[in-house]
Amino acid sequence: MDLTFGGSTDWAVDLGEFYESPARSAAKTIDEGWDNFKHALKLYGDPYIQGNRTGSWTEITCTIPEVENILMFTPSESWKALDCDHAWDDAITIWKEIDRKTEKINFIDSISNTFHTLQNMGCHTLFSPGNCDAGFQCHDSQGKGSGSAGYEVMNSIVHIHQAIVQYYNSLEAARTQITFDFPSFANNFAPIPDDLPKFNVLIDLLGLGGSIISAPFFNNSNLRPERLDDIRDITYAVVGRVAVNLIKDTYKDEKYVAIPDWNPAAKDSFLSYVGQVMLAWRNSTEQVVARLFSGEDEPIEDLWNLISDGKLIAGSSDGHGSGDFYSTIDLQMSTELAFYGFIIPQIWAVSGTRGFVVDTGYDCGTVNPLTDYILDSTGEDTYVCDESTNKMYYLVAATGDAQTCECSAPCQGGAPPCVEHKFRAPPGLAHIHGKSYGGITKEDLVIG
Repeated sequence: MDLTFGGSTDWAVDLGEFYESPARSAAKTIDEGWDNFKHALKLYGDPYIQGNRTGSWTEITCTIPEVENILMFTPSESWKALDCDHAWDDAITIWKEIDRKTEKINFIDSISNTFHTLQNMGCHTLFSPGNCDAGFQCHDSQGKGSGSAGYEVMNSIVHIHQAIVQYYNSLEAARTQITFDFPSFANNFAPIPDDLPKFNVLIDLLGLGGSIISAPFFNNSNLRPERLDDIRDITYAVVGRVAVNLIKDTYKDEKYVAIPDWNPAAKDSFLSYVGQVMLAWRNSTEQVVARLFSGEDEPIEDLWNLISDGKLIAGSSDGHGSGDFYSTIDLQMSTELAFYGFIIPQIWAVSGTRGFVVDTGYDCGTVNPLTDYILDSTGEDTYVCDESTNKMYYLVAATGDAQTCECSAPCQGGAPPCVEHKFRAPPGLAHIHGKSYGGITKEDLVIG
């Protein structure tokens, strides 16, 4: 004070106030936030880079052979060369410890920000004006705190989203076709019986959606056989399980699965039920996408199981490169085939047709070994050969009574003579020739 320079004074910045660090951080105190800010500036030359980097992925450039000559390496080799495991771990750590806590940025945008790729991608929805349908090149993920691994991780995420969108579109096409074909299908395979038998329809069409939803992920001709089972298991666990649970929670009312009589009204009700199920399959895909890219711990693990080891990136011809999972028309046909493969035995059952498979115990090519039970003409129509085992089967139905006992003239005492009836072809079998109803064949129904 006065000229003795005692006390204190404030200059351009109020020394009595403390300012938040301008960078997002997981800091619990202001000092810690500024420490993180200075640490990022010193380590990466950019104070706005969040989190630590492990491994060597930020040092790997686009000039390595696994990037410039990607088809010379298997996807697994490229994935390891780019150190994608550490890249994923670092991005997830930043999401969990920093971005998720702010509640101001979604999961995919956080991952994309770490890799310096696109923002507002919209992967958590099926159809949005985002960028989750665009692939990335190596140079897209370059910059301080990032590296070449980023573009392959992001491409894997985009690939999953594209496959689900493709499934959605194909399922809508299949639903339209099945709805159009179903009236004639019901007439061919489930004619109205005279006695209108009672029945309860308790089918698991909803559950069937799980395997159909999984199809675009693992029915990939480029997958190595030794990896295919793993992909199937992972995909059903990740996608099919989620979709089935979502569907069943929505469509569990008994009115969707119980019809009192098989009559014209029942056919209409059954068609309505089928339509509801297929709409549920389709609509569940939006919820699957929302969950898969939600950033919650379990979906994050699910995503990792799908993309780890380069399962969904390009690579050499002896690898399991991404390619197209399915063409749209092939996926539509696959959906129709799965539907009819399930529904034909079910609709035979509910309409009173007692269809079943006879294991003859004979090798393929044996001329009707069961003449006591099957007419030669029926045997020709219902014959199926499993070429993998060289065993023959018949796809037949027990129609009407097993025997008829009556006298052609007034009986002269004693029991009337009886005629044993033989098995017949189930209704609609003549239409199973691989050219309609999803291309289904007798072999599909018997062998699978």
